[in-house]
Amino acid sequence: MRFKYYLRGAGIGILFATILMMVAFHSHGSKISDDEVVQRAGELGMVWPETESESESEIETEAEAQPEAVQNEKQQEASNPDTSSNLEEEIPEFENQDVPAQENDSVVKITVVQGEVCRTLAEDLAAASLIEDAEDFRKYMGDHNYANSIHVGEFEIPRGSTYEEIARILVN
Repeated sequence: MRFKYYLRGAGIGILFATILMMVAFHSHGSKISDDEVVQRAGELGMVWPETESESESEIETEAEAQPEAVQNEKQQEASNPDTSSNLEEEIPEFENQDVPAQENDSVVKITVVQGEVCRTLAEDLAAASLIEDAEDFRKYMGDHNYANSIHVGEFEIPRGSTYEEIARILVN
């Protein structure tokens, strides 16, 4: 018979706690819209990736515009046969000229922005041909506790640097 009273008390306690939580969440629950979430994320420094659909539409637009320009040039050449010979005379030849090499060919500038994560930084380094495998570099940074210590700014990284040298440049 005692068990019956304990069971009844537990049931009443659960109901009371449930009602209390419903009241608390109902009065406190202010819902925010998706636009407010996006705005708040932007304020906190979230970086939005470019969507593929935008870049695909730009490529299609450029591809459509290019044939028109080529057709216009062909029509102009057909109407003025003398222009093609004039163009050949006006263009200087650069084949024999020496072009001075840039001094900074062996150094690549990498910019780290606030809110950028180690994964995107590794992808940027791989795109600049400073490292071969972005995922391998990300794992190295995590294993050696460098991933959370990356500083914001612009860094000059020499080509041929090891993972350790690159990591020290980014965290110092």
